[in-house]
Amino acid sequence: MTYRDFSRQIDAFAAGLAASKFTPKHKMVIWAKDTAENVVAQLGAAKVGVEVQVLGAGASSAEISAALTDARALLFSPTLLPEEGAIKVLHELIPELKGLPERADQLVYSSQYPALRWVFNTGFERYPGMLKFEYVLSYTKETAGFAGAPGGIAFSGPGSPTSLALPFIDPDAKMPEIEPSREVC
Repeated sequence: MTYRDFSRQIDAFAAGLAASKFTPKHKMVIWAKDTAENVVAQLGAAKVGVEVQVLGAGASSAEISAALTDARALLFSPTLLPEEGAIKVLHELIPELKGLPERADQLVYSSQYPALRWVFNTGFERYPGMLKFEYVLSYTKETAGFAGAPGGIAFSGPGSPTSLALPFIDPDAKMPEIEPSREVC
């Protein structure tokens, strides 16, 4: 993925959220693996002013529940925990997802979390009541110009936040020294 591709996906995610009427008063919770989708979602949501709360992979049900209390959306990785553990946790917290028909991509109406309307999942599979990450992306010809202040991104434990590391950039790489030109006086 090039930086141009990365920037284009961030803009597409931001445009998708804006088209879905996300505003700076909204919050998105991310409980997902460390993948490009996770980073694109964080930066795209922040670009439209949405507050982002990132949960660690080992977050407890109580921590996830507290984060979802005032959230409009959740992005999660179904394979975050072994043996579909993440889906089981989600079905315990949002039992309304269990009753939805196969292949249902629709708004979520939860009695426990009245502000929650969207559950996005990463990966290749579709799950009832959830929208695949790629379906949020809205590519436009012109660069999305989003007004307002960017949203914040906060990490909630357990553990400590890790900074984004780009493995193909060597921090010890040296620029070649160029000899001064002989033609310059």
